[in-house]
Amino acid sequence: MNSDGSNIINLTNDVLEDYSPSWSPDGKWIAYSSGTSAQYDVWVIHVGTRKKIRLTTEPKRNETPVWKPD
Repeated sequence: MNSDGSNIINLTNDVLEDYSPSWSPDGKWIAYSSGTSAQYDVWVIHVGTRKKIRLTTEPKRNETPVWKPD
């Protein structure tokens, strides 16, 4: 979305709950938590291509990802 709140775009189009977004230092990726109340996993999505990659698969709640500084 734009800084004024216009032009909202849904990048993930998931039926799951997606929250806690964290932008990569280069601005090309967003890490986020996605799942249900039983299990959340950490994912990353490339902003340009919308390619999603699941980073965790443990049967528990993996939440609030952050990027390590360069």
